[in-house]
Amino acid sequence: MAKSLKGSISKLFNAKIQKSGSSSQVEEASGEDMNEVQVELNESVVANEKFSEEEASGEDMNEAHESEGVDVANDEFREEHNEDNLRDGGVNEEASVSMLDLEKDVDVNYDPGLWGIINDTKRLFKHNPMTTGLAEDGINDWHNLPTKLRDHEKNPEHNLNVVKWVDLQMRLKQEATIDKQVEALINKERIRYLSHEEQMSIVIRCVDVEDASEVKVEEFFLGFIKVDDTSGLGLFKRLEDTLVDLKLNIDDIRGQSYDNGANMKGKHQGVQRRLLDVNPRAFYVPCGCHTLNLALCDMAKSCVKARNFFGYVQKIYTLFSGSTHRWDVLKTYVKGLSPKALSVTRWESHIESVRAIRSQPEELRDVLIEISNTSKDDVVMAEAKGLCFNALEDFEFLISLCIWYKILDKVNWVSQVLQKEEIDLENAIIKIKELILFFEELREDGFLDLIEEGKELAKKVGIELAFTVKRVVRRKKQFDEDVGKDANESQSPQEKFKVTYFYHIIDQALTSLKDRFEQFQRYEEIFGFLLNGKFKSISEDKLMEHCSQLQSFLEYKEHCDIYADELFQELRYLKTLLPKDVTKSIDILNTIKSYWEEGGFQTVWVTYRILLTIPVTVASAERSFSKLKLIKTYLRTTMSQERLSGLAMISIENEYLDKLNYDDLIEDFASKNARRSNFLGVG
Repeated sequence: MAKSLKGSISKLFNAKIQKSGSSSQVEEASGEDMNEVQVELNESVVANEKFSEEEASGEDMNEAHESEGVDVANDEFREEHNEDNLRDGGVNEEASVSMLDLEKDVDVNYDPGLWGIINDTKRLFKHNPMTTGLAEDGINDWHNLPTKLRDHEKNPEHNLNVVKWVDLQMRLKQEATIDKQVEALINKERIRYLSHEEQMSIVIRCVDVEDASEVKVEEFFLGFIKVDDTSGLGLFKRLEDTLVDLKLNIDDIRGQSYDNGANMKGKHQGVQRRLLDVNPRAFYVPCGCHTLNLALCDMAKSCVKARNFFGYVQKIYTLFSGSTHRWDVLKTYVKGLSPKALSVTRWESHIESVRAIRSQPEELRDVLIEISNTSKDDVVMAEAKGLCFNALEDFEFLISLCIWYKILDKVNWVSQVLQKEEIDLENAIIKIKELILFFEELREDGFLDLIEEGKELAKKVGIELAFTVKRVVRRKKQFDEDVGKDANESQSPQEKFKVTYFYHIIDQALTSLKDRFEQFQRYEEIFGFLLNGKFKSISEDKLMEHCSQLQSFLEYKEHCDIYADELFQELRYLKTLLPKDVTKSIDILNTIKSYWEEGGFQTVWVTYRILLTIPVTVASAERSFSKLKLIKTYLRTTMSQERLSGLAMISIENEYLDKLNYDDLIEDFASKNARRSNFLGVG
C-alpha cells in the first residue's frame, strides 16, 4: 500500500511541477492522490503558526515569509522528501492505532524530549485528508486569505457538506426527513402501548316499571373500568369499588353473568365465587352464548373427519383470497355468495362459510379446475387440485356439507335469540331444550334425509354417489381366538360413516349441551313452577313445597326477599285471575301491574322481578366493546378514562339519551359551573 501511494504522489507532483513550476495550487489533482497530497500541504503551509524554530530551518521560514501568494511547500517538495515521509508513515493500521494510543500505554509520555515526536505522530495520523487547514485549524495569514478561501471552497468535503445542508434544508421544509417513517412507526407503537389498557365493562339488568304502558326488561351500560390486576381477587376488588362509586348496594344484586374466562367463572377463586361469598343471592349464570359456542367447538373438534371438513372450508377461502387474480377468476364463475373465512371465536357464524359452498358446489369445482390448469405457481396448482379432489369431488365431503349446514343453521338461530337484550331465564331454558330435542330427533331419523341431500349435490357436481372404501387391515389371529368376522368388517361404508362420524358429533353435542347448561337446569328446578305459568296446573301441596324451597333460596342471614306463605296465597288467587293465554313471566307482570300499584300481589311482583333480573348472556357487554373499538383511536392516550366511558355510554344508550331534556341539563350544568357571584343582591 505504501509503495502504490508513493508512486501516485510522485507521478502527480512531477506532472504538476512541469505544468506550473512555482504554482501553489494542485486543483487538477483529485481523488485519493489529492487527499494524500493535501495532508502534506496542510502540514507545510504557514509553518510559523504550528512549528517551533527547531522543527523548521531558518532558511525555509525566510522563504515562506518572502513569498507572496505562493505556497513554498510545493517548490521544495521533492521526490526524496516524499519517499522519506512515506517510508516513515507507511505502517499498517495496527501500528497506527498503537502510536495514537502511545500516551496511554507507554510511560514514554514522561520524557519531555519525546513530546515533539509524539505530537507530530498524532497530528499525522489524526488528520483528515478531506479537511483543509482552514476548516480544521483556522488561519491568521490574512495576506493569503483569498487563496485559502478558494482552496477551501473547492475542497471535496466542503462541497459534500454544502450538498448535505441544502438537502437537509429541503427535507425540513417538506417535513420528509430520512427517519420520518421510522419515527412515525415508533410514535405509533408508543401511542398504542400507552393506550393499551385492560378494560372491564359493567352492564346492569333491571325491570323497568316506570313506563305506564308496560313493564320492560332493560340493560344499561354503566361504563368501562380500568383494570390493573386481572386475577379473580383483583377483578372482584375493582368491581366492588366501582359499585361503591356508583352508590349501588352489593347486597341488592340478584344475578351475575360473565364470559367463560377462568378468572371470572372460577368455582373457587373466580369473581363469581367471591361475589357469592359476600352475597349468596347473587345467582351466577354462565353466558348462554359463550356456552353454546363452546359446545359447538366441542363438536367440531371431536373427530378427525370434522376437523378435516372445516380445514377444507377454510382452505377454499384462503386459496382465493390470497390473490386478486384468483379472486377475479372466482367471480367469473361464482355469481352468488363468495367464500367466507371461518371465525375463530364465533363458531355459530361458520354457517356463512358452509352456506357459500353448499349453495354452489359445481361452480366452485369448475373454478378450482380452471386455476389448477392455468396457474403458473406449482404450489397453487397443487392446492387447487387437492381441494377439488379431496373436497368438492368427494361424496363424504358433500354429505358433511349437508350435515353441518343443518346443525349450524339451528345453532345460529338459537344463538341469535340468546343475544337479544330482552331474553330471560325462562325463554333461554326453552330454547336450549328445543336445541337438545333437535339433536335427539336428528340422531334418530335425520341421517337418511341428509344422505339424499348429499346425493343431489353429488349429481350437480357430477361425481359418483359412493362412500370411500378403505382397505381392511387384516390381523393374523391366534389359534384360540374367535374366527368370526370383526364388527368393522361387516359394516358397509355408509354404516361406518354413520357410526364413526354422524353419531359421534351428535352424541358430543348432546353431552356438551347437557353438561355446560347444567346451571340452567338448577335454576329451572328452583324457579320452574313459575315458568310458562306451570303454577296454574300443579297441586296445592306441590305449590307450597316450591314456595318454601324458593324462600330458602332467597334468604340470607336475617334478610329474606319473599315469604312462602304469602307467595302461596297470592299464586292461588292469581290462578283464577290470569287468562289462559298469559303464561310468560313478563306478561304476568304486565297483567298484575295495576293490582300491584294498588297494593296487591306484592310478593308475586317481587318474585317475578327477581326471575327476570337474572342475566342469561353477556351479549350487551360484548357489544359495548364493539363500541369501544369505534371510539378508541390512536388519540386515546389524550383521553381520560372518564371521558372514554362517557362517550361509550352516550353511544350505547342513545335511545335513552333521546328522551332527555337538554334545556334542563344545560340549566343544571350552568348553575353548577357559574363563575359569577351575586353580591348584595346585584345581578
